[in-house]
Amino acid sequence: MFWSFVNAILKIFVFKDKTLHDFWELFITGEEYLWFILMIIGCYMISPFLRLFSDNIVLSRYFLGLCFFWASFIPTLKNVSSNSKMEGFRNILNIWVSRWHFNFTLEFVGYFVAGYHIVKYVNIKSKIIRFALYLFGIIDIIFICISTICVEFNKNGYSEDFRGNYTVPVVIYSIILFIFFKHEVGQIKFTVTATKIINKLSGLTFGVYLLHMIVRNLLTKFLHISSSEFFGISYPLIIGCPIFCILITIISFSTAFIISKISILKKYIM
Repeated sequence: MFWSFVNAILKIFVFKDKTLHDFWELFITGEEYLWFILMIIGCYMISPFLRLFSDNIVLSRYFLGLCFFWASFIPTLKNVSSNSKMEGFRNILNIWVSRWHFNFTLEFVGYFVAGYHIVKYVNIKSKIIRFALYLFGIIDIIFICISTICVEFNKNGYSEDFRGNYTVPVVIYSIILFIFFKHEVGQIKFTVTATKIINKLSGLTFGVYLLHMIVRNLLTKFLHISSSEFFGISYPLIIGCPIFCILITIISFSTAFIISKISILKKYIM
């Protein structure tokens, strides 16, 4: 609620994109990037039901199989048929899917269950298998980049056909990345100092998420800093995107750190 209020006030009085008449709409709906909070709340609301089978390996993998098929494979197949100009097949697929009325395993619930399952029940001891997985993950990232560039070039516009949250390439990449952090990064013996720094930074990440869009909008509005300009001076996106990203990250972390030092703010808004 606090961050919806802040974003509403900024839009009305600072950015002047909206008027005071729009306050309640802005406050209730919140900024688009705050969807993540509602999604997480939704996952936790159904977690008592998920716990009934999440520790049963067979049932949880059956559930994840349904998630992959309905939430990832079918939508990706639709995207492929659309980009291949197979409109007849796409129409048939849409009709077939609509008649199932299957919604139980759609969207982010699959990631929610998969994360728990990988942490608790996936243990790949073979270094060769892990290396093959990581290599496949790199190939998958290259595929995502190339396919997205090709699709956007053909459409002459933005596309999430092969890089959307639920697409097969992104699901594969996410699983492999999770496995990498569990088996490789998770096994590193960090020093006490490094561990403290990592724990502190991880504790600030949610605050960074809440702040990053506000920081971005303020930089763009008042300092003319974006992925395409720096203090009003234009530069190529290939240079501007990393610079803009790093700048937002540094400012967001710094602000989150300051807020974390004020106990009442840390308790209620982060």
